[in-house]
Amino acid sequence: MFRKMKKEQSVLLISLFASVAFVLAELFMALYSGSRSVWMDAAFDGVELIITGISVLLAPLLYQPVTERQPFGFSQCESLFLIVKGLMLALVTGGLILDNIQLMLHGGNQIDTGLIAGFEWAVALGSVAILLLLRYYSRVLSSPMLAAELYGWKVDCISSGCVAAAFMLPALFRGTPLEAVTPYFDQIVAIALSLTILPQPIRMVIESLRELLLFAPPRKTVETLHSQVAAICAECGMQMDFLDMVQTGRKTWVEVTVRCAGDDVKISHLKELYRRILPLLQEQFEQVDLEILPALNG
Repeated sequence: MFRKMKKEQSVLLISLFASVAFVLAELFMALYSGSRSVWMDAAFDGVELIITGISVLLAPLLYQPVTERQPFGFSQCESLFLIVKGLMLALVTGGLILDNIQLMLHGGNQIDTGLIAGFEWAVALGSVAILLLLRYYSRVLSSPMLAAELYGWKVDCISSGCVAAAFMLPALFRGTPLEAVTPYFDQIVAIALSLTILPQPIRMVIESLRELLLFAPPRKTVETLHSQVAAICAECGMQMDFLDMVQTGRKTWVEVTVRCAGDDVKISHLKELYRRILPLLQEQFEQVDLEILPALNG
C-alpha cells in the first residue's frame, strides 16, 4: 500500500511539473499573440495545475486505514475534491465562452494564425509525450485522481492538435469571401473547443456527487456482481438475502447478507464465502471491504 501511495505521488508530481512548464509557455504566447484560444488553454491548464498541486498533498490521506472515528477514512475527500475540480473547470470554460462571444460582438481579433498553429503543434506533441509517460508509470495503479489527470492530458493532446489544424485554414481563405471570417476565427475556435471540453467536468461533478452521497456503483456493475455473488452463495448451500454496495472515491464497501438452511450458522461456511467472493470484488475495485452476515429477520 505504501509503495502504491509513493508511486501515485510520483506520477502526480510529474504531471504537476509538466503543467507548470505548459502553463508558463501558454501564458507567454497568449500575451505575445493576443490569441483567445491560447488564453483558453492557459486558463484551463492553470486550473488543472492548481488542482494537481492539491492532489499531490491529498494522495497520502487516501491510503490511511479506516478507524472508528473515521469509518470511511478519507475516501470522501477524493469525491469532494473531484467535485470542486469539475466545478472550477466548468466555470472557467463557461466564462471563456462568454468572453469570446463578447469579443466577436466588438469586431473580433486579428492574430498571426501561422504562429499560433506552430505553437499548438508543439503543445500537442509535448502533451502526447507527457500522456505516454504518465500512462507508463500509472499502469499498475487504479485511482480516480490519476484517471482525471490522464483525461486532462488526453484533452490537451486532442484540443491542441485540432486548434493547430484549424489555424492553418485562414491561409486558404485569402482572396476568397471567407477572408471576412478571419478576425473572428480565433474566437470561433476557442468557443468550439470550450463546448467540446465542457461536458466532461459536468459528468465529473455528477459522478463524484453520487459517490459523496454514498450511492451504489453503476447499475450494470451492481447487477453483474449480484448474479455472480448469488451463484456463489447457492454453490455453498446458502441463499443470498441482500447485497449492499457503497462506493466513494476509490473505496468500496460490500455487505452480503445470507440465509442459511435451518438456524445453524457455521463460521467455516461464512469464511468459505468470504474467500470466494473477495477475489471477485477485487477484480472490479481497487480498495474493497467485504462483510458477510447471516440474515436475522424472518
